[in-house]
Amino acid sequence: MVRGTGRRARAAVATVVVATSLLAACGGTGSGDAEEGWQRVTSGWVRVEVPEGWAESAGISETWTETYQDAPGDEATVQLALSPRYGRFTASMGVARATAQLQVEGYTDFHRIDSLPSAGADTRTRDHIAFTYVGDDGEEYEGVLWAAADEDRNTVLVQLTGAELDEALVEHVDRTLEVDAGER
Repeated sequence: MVRGTGRRARAAVATVVVATSLLAACGGTGSGDAEEGWQRVTSGWVRVEVPEGWAESAGISETWTETYQDAPGDEATVQLALSPRYGRFTASMGVARATAQLQVEGYTDFHRIDSLPSAGADTRTRDHIAFTYVGDDGEEYEGVLWAAADEDRNTVLVQLTGAELDEALVEHVDRTLEVDAGER
């Protein structure tokens, strides 16, 4: 059984589902400038907004090649990891493969607590899960994993992790996540 942090992560996923359904009705976000207080990050096929002032840092594995953190080094409490060219899959297959990798690559006591496709989206093009795990420090952390794919199945992954994830941050990442496999 997942302790208290699971309830917060489930609430964050519910917020994302509602927000995404509203965005689907409005046509989503475009490729213009980032919203005030945010910076647009573009790498490989992925485009997403992170809070201004977040520090870019090295990747954490072959899969997660770029990360952004709320503070540098060990002072970070929240991290956004990118897999900007994950492969050619449907989004639901991307989530399934990435979940298996997370369990094998050392996310101790990994618990998938929710699996809800983004409302109004087809799981072939967009899917995400919420999860908890125990870090190297023995503390429990929350996470949300997104996979997004375009019509050609160019798939990207975005993972947000921290001791406690802010619902507004989760919603903003979900709302601004885009796949663009155009010429680069």
